[in-house]
Parts: sequence; C-alpha cells; structure tokens
Amino acid sequence: MALRRKPEEPPKAEELAIEAVIGKGGGVATEAPKKGKQNYPLYFMRTDMRERIDAARERIGGVKPPSVNEWINQAILEKLEKDE
Repeated sequence: MALRRKPEEPPKAEELAIEAVIGKGGGVATEAPKKGKQNYPLYFMRTDMRERIDAARERIGGVKPPSVNEWINQAILEKLEKDE
C-alpha cells in the first residue's frame, strides 16, 4: 500500500483576505524625496570648507570615518568644553 499526501484544498476567501492584508505590509512614515535640488543640511557651507572637513574626517582613520554631521557636532562640543 503506497502512501500519498492528502490533496490540498484551495484556500478559503477568508484566508485569501488575511494573506492580502499581511502581504500588503506597512509603509515607512517619511516624506518622499523631492526631485531637483537636494536638501543638504549644510547647504550654506563653502565647498573649500567642506573639502577641509572631509580631509580631517579621513585623517581620523578607523574602519569608517564619522559622518559630516557627527564630526561637526563633535567639533562644536569640543569648542564649548574648551570655552567653559
């Protein structure tokens, strides 16, 4: 006597509706990027200053240099601590 699988039943409408909701998933609550000019947080910075910052970040070394914002925040904190 050979063993066979039980024939699969087609999914019920209720199960299909549940799978549709699960498959839809959720979106991330962020704004869509604007086309055209990109919005840089430091858009007012001169290019020569940005190049100097990039060079200083690279000199720090390590596997991954800190981001520009992280580097600037660190520099501001060091300046404030020095002035206090």
